[in-house]
Amino acid sequence: MSEFVRITDQSSAADARRRLRRVAAAEDFDSDTIERAAIVATEAATNIVRYAGRGNILIDTMPLFGTKKLVIIAMDKGSGIAKLERMMRDGESTGGGSGTGLGAMQRLSDRFDIHTEPGAGTVVACEFGPSASDGKTRRFDAAGLRLNHPGESECGDAWLLRTTGRSSQFFLCDGLGHGPRAAEAANRAIEGLKNHGGAPVETILDDLSHTMRPTRGAVAALCQVEGESPTMTYGGIGNISTLHLSNGAIRRLASRDGRLGAVERRAMVETLDIQPGDTVVMHTDGISTLRGFESRTGLLRRSALTIAGVILRDHLRGRDDAGIVVVKIRKDQDQR
Repeated sequence: MSEFVRITDQSSAADARRRLRRVAAAEDFDSDTIERAAIVATEAATNIVRYAGRGNILIDTMPLFGTKKLVIIAMDKGSGIAKLERMMRDGESTGGGSGTGLGAMQRLSDRFDIHTEPGAGTVVACEFGPSASDGKTRRFDAAGLRLNHPGESECGDAWLLRTTGRSSQFFLCDGLGHGPRAAEAANRAIEGLKNHGGAPVETILDDLSHTMRPTRGAVAALCQVEGESPTMTYGGIGNISTLHLSNGAIRRLASRDGRLGAVERRAMVETLDIQPGDTVVMHTDGISTLRGFESRTGLLRRSALTIAGVILRDHLRGRDDAGIVVVKIRKDQDQR
């Protein structure tokens, strides 16, 4: 369950707070988490109106490597924050407020990150909930987000970030079309992967394709890393875009035409080297092509959730379901 809140005036703060409570309660978050997140949603909406005039807030839950997080992403295309470090201090404000917004949001969140660019706007990403603690998952900073097609109550895009045995898996799929039948196909793929034991990527995707024969089908991409291996195996079928960013260069991974659920159509599979500091981005066609993304070095230093939020803000087509997964391979000092 997610909520995409359009922030247009001061009344939007109450709307964001109300919808935050609805999402959090539906996912059984405890009262302390809900109250902290409600304050953050209110502050985020107030800041957008005060400093940018308008923007959006995405409220979502993020199942991540066996844990569940509540996330708030505030996005605007305002003038940006010129002196971010100063504005993080309580009592600082350029918009006539009390100056407690960003500082309070950071204190109340279990994880807080912000990206701002002069003239391009600001994205604030707040997470609530425990972090995964085992060695395999500490290696990755990962996030997944999705948005419904406008006017639809169900999303035909779905993602899964999980560990099974020694494998870490990052999966994104897009059920054909949109609405309930697309969601049914995407959810069938997710459940099929959850019920699948460890196996090579090509075997997993072949088995998912067989499982999805009764549905309208889905395009999909799967990345799998074994333990501490310096390689990642990728498989793709259909138009999921997968990008590997490393050392200032970008590589777009190939995907075979077709869909899961079709007869005798196997995914394109390849193995590539990965190293600490690399970033993998996967997105559906509800997100427009990312051009020149490798040059955004400041953004690529931010958290996976912040990167996903900036991509949504800047590249959301707004006429289809949208799904995105971002995975960063942490450097050693970031795993502590």
